[in-house]
Amino acid sequence: MKDDIKGSARSRMAPASFAIELGLPSRALPALSCGCASESQLDRWLSQYELHPFHPSDQQRLVTLLSGLLEELGQWRAPAATRLPMLELLRQYVISCNDAIVTQRSAISGTQLDKLRRSLQPVVGVLQKLFVAYAGLWVQLEDTAGVPFVLRQKRARVLHRAVDACGRLLRVASRFGLAPPERCWRNMQLLLQRGFPQQVAWRRVADPLDSRGRASAIDAYMQAALFFSANPGQLDYEQQDGLWRRTREWCRLATLEETWSAPGQGLMATTAVDRAPLPAGRLAEEELTSGRFSAPRGWKVNLTGILQRLDKHLERNFDPLVERVRSVWGGAVGRGDNRRPERGDCLVTVGLGSTCFNLREGGSGSPGGDVSAWLGAVEERVCLEAESVDYQSGRTLSDYDVSLPNAPSLRSERRVQASGAARHYQTEVAEVFNRSASGLGLKLPSAASERLRVGELVGVRMPDGWQVGVIRWHLSRMDHSRAGVEILARHVVPVEVRRRCSGGRSSAPIPALLTRDGNNNGVALILPVPLFKAYDEVEVVTASVTRSVSLQRQTVATANIARFDFV
Repeated sequence: MKDDIKGSARSRMAPASFAIELGLPSRALPALSCGCASESQLDRWLSQYELHPFHPSDQQRLVTLLSGLLEELGQWRAPAATRLPMLELLRQYVISCNDAIVTQRSAISGTQLDKLRRSLQPVVGVLQKLFVAYAGLWVQLEDTAGVPFVLRQKRARVLHRAVDACGRLLRVASRFGLAPPERCWRNMQLLLQRGFPQQVAWRRVADPLDSRGRASAIDAYMQAALFFSANPGQLDYEQQDGLWRRTREWCRLATLEETWSAPGQGLMATTAVDRAPLPAGRLAEEELTSGRFSAPRGWKVNLTGILQRLDKHLERNFDPLVERVRSVWGGAVGRGDNRRPERGDCLVTVGLGSTCFNLREGGSGSPGGDVSAWLGAVEERVCLEAESVDYQSGRTLSDYDVSLPNAPSLRSERRVQASGAARHYQTEVAEVFNRSASGLGLKLPSAASERLRVGELVGVRMPDGWQVGVIRWHLSRMDHSRAGVEILARHVVPVEVRRRCSGGRSSAPIPALLTRDGNNNGVALILPVPLFKAYDEVEVVTASVTRSVSLQRQTVATANIARFDFV
């Protein structure tokens, strides 16, 4: 009840109080440091620097310059009629620079280096300041008297620019695995809600940066809401680009409902917490009936029109991305169970090779008994002759070569620990901050962020043993990283796999993982891609048995690993 009173009071809140609610700076600056007092003066002042957004050498200087100007414009005491044209000019510079930097960084985005992420923090910062400047201008226009029609046009334009800047910010953060600024979603939705009573949120205004020519604040918000509700963190960069383009086409088919009787197949938004709208299928019944997602605290995005178009598209063409989005929005992919907060530490290793190495070194102990039971009945194999192997490099020796192992010593152990393999396969201590039946939320040191990629396999050592999972999303903050891990198996053992070549020969041993569920059913192999595909004939080699199997259905697929059933 108390939250309902606060939500309704917010819509009637005085502009000054609303500015405090958004955390906007006060307008106390008497003049800009550049000395400009009009759009034409600012245009000439910027032109003299000859900074071009598409020149890599100019981008950092231009971002710093624009960031300072936006911060000053947000605090300037000038009338709204003076600030708006100058802000429109700076917006064109900011969006051009943002598009150029994102395009150039995307060419190396697959590396996911921490240095790359840090280089994009100023881009996120300047987009955030663009939102703050337009939000401050909105508050100023609420206090401005004038012709109602002209004021509505200005407010509609300012509201669209603010929501568009926030959507672009969130898009950059998603593409490069960055954590968006705090209160980003909440502030955007509070500002959008402020435009509902005045009917300016739906009013389309001219936008020189939109290929459609005209757009509204609702259009910009719907595109961001549709994009983020489809779990873009689980998609690669090309798929994210495709989804962003499609949501731009679909956004005008969705409708916003402040009051609703049934959630149906919709997205539920709330201003009570800082998060993107969620599909109704991912929320528990008690959350949906709490009143948090209806006026004055939230609303529903009705997806009926979009889902009808998606169904027609899928009848004509098979499109994996559209099918995935349809299943998420249609309720086929739900939470299944609720996350619950948890506090505890665990060990984490990233990558298939690193997981196999640490399972062997740590003695995985394959819970559940003998691994041979996982593979079923196997025939005995007797090895009468084996080739000699070099202890240092692992290569096969010729007939007259000799290789002796190093005698155990403390120096030898220290050298092994300092080797490249040991560094590559090192584990990280992570904090478990939430947990569900099918996943974990992990908080990791910032040093581990370079190895975190969506779709990468991770091994997690809990008090009850090793588990393996796949990273489904991750965010990088300045002092730590967060990742969501979907657990694939809680019973796992490292094995080696040899692939049968066309000439009847077998390939060199390749590290793999043998997994199973609680009983001995559901045994599967996790293998690196693209080395294996369905119906390959392989040999599974464990410490006790060797068995020839045929790979069958692929049940999990990411850019790095695949899980196969086998017979």
